[in-house]
Amino acid sequence: MNEEPGYRSSQTEQSVKLLAQAFGGASPSPGTKVRHFTYIIQSLKDHKYYIGYTTNIKERLTSHNLGINISTKRRRLFKLVYYEEFENKRKALKRERQIKSYKGGEAFKKLLRLSL
Repeated sequence: MNEEPGYRSSQTEQSVKLLAQAFGGASPSPGTKVRHFTYIIQSLKDHKYYIGYTTNIKERLTSHNLGINISTKRRRLFKLVYYEEFENKRKALKRERQIKSYKGGEAFKKLLRLSL
């Protein structure tokens, strides 16, 4: 994998497109209703998945790719493969737990197929 500054793989381009869809091309401005997301990213290094919750997908993906998150630091870089938006944190966290319970199973594979 080429990690030169300014290099973008097609997988990174795909992640950027998903982010643009999620945020309309920009981060929410102050006073805007908080958005809650459950997301799935995939490591470009080992192809394993990580499931999480956030209020800002763009910043969260960046933090994963910069190695800020201890749980994903050694598996960088990542691409966004799936996300869902929720009206509140409780629903998003509930969905995160549900997806984590699917992990490796047929329901998880089906969810990923639907995202492509």
